[in-house]
Amino acid sequence: MKKSKNKRPTPKRLTPARFLCIAALTVGGLVLFPLFTVWKQVYITSTSRYLTAQADSLAVLTRRAARLSVEVEKLSSTQRVETIAREHLDMDYPGSDRVVIVDPKEAMRKPKVAVRNEFLTVLFNSLSREEP
Repeated sequence: MKKSKNKRPTPKRLTPARFLCIAALTVGGLVLFPLFTVWKQVYITSTSRYLTAQADSLAVLTRRAARLSVEVEKLSSTQRVETIAREHLDMDYPGSDRVVIVDPKEAMRKPKVAVRNEFLTVLFNSLSREEP
């Protein structure tokens, strides 16, 4: 009978080139992992500060928009506009002699140039009239 030879496969020797590649990858990993972690933390912090600044800016602009809308409501009230027109501009409601009634059906039949000329004529006549 033959003796069975139990030969273990011999492990491959680590060549210097392989050793250098493995060592370089290990050192690179040991250096790059902390750098990546620090970069990530810095990025998160800077983004958080940016978002906080934007939220503050949005709050300021929202308050300003609310304040301006209140001011628009106050300035565009009809009572205020009428008071300014009467007291400062010496305006009043037009008399019956200055009111022009326009029939929409008739206005639609006329060409646009004629309507524009007629409008300008009425406007000129109403502006050039002397008040008694």
